[in-house]
Amino acid sequence: MICFSVIALLYGFISNFSLETKIESLVDSNLKKIRRCPISYKKLTLSYIFPGLSFRNLELDGACFKGSDGLMLNNVETTLGFPSFSPLGPSLNTTIKDKYSLVNISSAHSVSSHKIRIESNKLNSKTFDSLLNDFKVEGLFKLTSVSELTKKNLKSLLINLKSNNLVIPSQTINSFDIPKLDVKNFSLIAELSGKDNLNIKKFVVGDERSPLRANIEGKVTLNTRRIQNSELDLNIVVKFSEQFLESFGIISLFLDSSKQDENGFYTINVKGPLSRPKHTVIKK
Repeated sequence: MICFSVIALLYGFISNFSLETKIESLVDSNLKKIRRCPISYKKLTLSYIFPGLSFRNLELDGACFKGSDGLMLNNVETTLGFPSFSPLGPSLNTTIKDKYSLVNISSAHSVSSHKIRIESNKLNSKTFDSLLNDFKVEGLFKLTSVSELTKKNLKSLLINLKSNNLVIPSQTINSFDIPKLDVKNFSLIAELSGKDNLNIKKFVVGDERSPLRANIEGKVTLNTRRIQNSELDLNIVVKFSEQFLESFGIISLFLDSSKQDENGFYTINVKGPLSRPKHTVIKK
């Protein structure tokens, strides 16, 4: 009888005070404050057994990443997890789904810092097409990202992104016609050092079967306000197949065959802002 009375009391409280409506109003008022990145959704549902929120058809406007197209997420679910001890505070478990991909996010939050882990074994390039603007890729990726944020800064970041079926479709970039590139292998491991230095620990593109093979090392000095102004300082060791050079002959104008090593690789140093990089071919 006591249990029944408690359940009846909770049901009466929820049904009379419309907790879901109040939370929806609170969410809407906070979303409106994010003017640089307009966010909308079709439906919000509140769960009680495992406290959490579920959004249907959550859309991020193209202004969020300076693109023309928005990003539509079919379902975003966030539930409250067990308390975290590092940092000391609540934790959240979030699942993001769209028509192509599934992403899991676990996060822990305190007054001064936030730790976030993002994992996906099924990340389709179609999900982030709108993030890349004019540059297009095709393929399935595996992603692991671990980061820590303070109130104002990104304190630490580790990214591990892999694919074994990467394809760059034929497209035109800056008036250059790029042929279809069946790259296949792709592996990137990068780690934040200091406030804004992203160190490229491993960046491998292609293999013996690919039209191009590259091994990239160096760093990127991030400009978080304008990503296109981030400064590059990269050394790229690259080899192009004969088929690639025949279909994209203009690249030969930028290369000096006398600077190839004995295996046909070029070493290219790339510096400058991401939007206007400059390259130098170095004799290895």
